[in-house]
Amino acid sequence: MRLNHLLEADNKKPQTQVLGSAIKDLDRSIYTTLTHLISNGHLEEFELTAEAIHHAAASGDDKAVVLMLPDIANLAEKAAKKLYEIEDDAIYLDRRWLISAIAKFLQSVVPAVISSEPYLKLLLKHHDEVELGRIAKSANPSLLLVLDLSLKKLRSSAADKKFHKENDTFVFIGRPKFEEVPPGSGNYKKTLEIEKLIKVDPYNVDDHKMIHALKLRARAQGENSQVFKINLPKGVIKDRATSDLPDWLVGLIDKNKEKI
Repeated sequence: MRLNHLLEADNKKPQTQVLGSAIKDLDRSIYTTLTHLISNGHLEEFELTAEAIHHAAASGDDKAVVLMLPDIANLAEKAAKKLYEIEDDAIYLDRRWLISAIAKFLQSVVPAVISSEPYLKLLLKHHDEVELGRIAKSANPSLLLVLDLSLKKLRSSAADKKFHKENDTFVFIGRPKFEEVPPGSGNYKKTLEIEKLIKVDPYNVDDHKMIHALKLRARAQGENSQVFKINLPKGVIKDRATSDLPDWLVGLIDKNKEKI
């Protein structure tokens, strides 16, 4: 069987255990319903898939389940389409249960898998990025961004990894402002107004969504407001977000900021 061949080729099990009860659900919900439909003359072409699902679930091995994801994504797409073409009220509950169980399984497992470096490496040994994109989309189209960021992190160079280990990345809404220096002198100096400095992870999808929200906010504030990023050595700013910045740091940020 194809699954057994893959398992023999990959005898190093990923250490991250993130699938939890999904393995039991695979056997209890998807396999049971699928075999019931097959025994009643429906979806016979998925008999080998059903057998592979059963073996993967029975093994209790995260790796085996991860390797089944392409087949389950295929099942979600093709089996559902075929079931809706069958005009038989007797399969209504089975159809509804199978489609719901597959969707629940994919929505719980795929995010964990594509966010895990060991699992992602395992899938990439046997499938290209197009296939991984299909798997992500089968669970939720929004996971395509998560997959993209995970792949970028996985393939980042040694120099990039060293840089991110030694530096923190911050984003902020900034705009030019003029301060009278010294006060009452009538002399004005152009400086940078920083609304709030926020630490971000370049590979975190929630941080990317937050940056998008900042861009919308800056746009609403007017053309003088823009979103910038700045890389600072770790430890310079310890808080996740802050507006309390000394003048020397504001000056440093102003000189080295990048518009995003």
